[in-house]
Amino acid sequence: MKIEIDYNLSGSDNFWISVPLNEEEVISFAHTKTGSRIMNQVLIEKKPIPAAANIDGEWDVLVFDDGKFTENQHVRWINLKKENTLQQ
Repeated sequence: MKIEIDYNLSGSDNFWISVPLNEEEVISFAHTKTGSRIMNQVLIEKKPIPAAANIDGEWDVLVFDDGKFTENQHVRWINLKKENTLQQ
């Protein structure tokens, strides 16, 4: 089972853990300034972030597969209000 953990979120009580179901869908468990929640996230569109875009957030994601650390991914995020773009 693959598990992705967002690393370096602001505030020591914050966490975001995602379990991919397939290439387009994940279940995420989060506790951030927005509160605690469980979300089903679905990728609607995959597109590159424009070079001139204002990045709203950046963080690292630690990826574990079958309990073993496999990689560290750097993520840049743009808040598009209705839909979000995530680049890994």
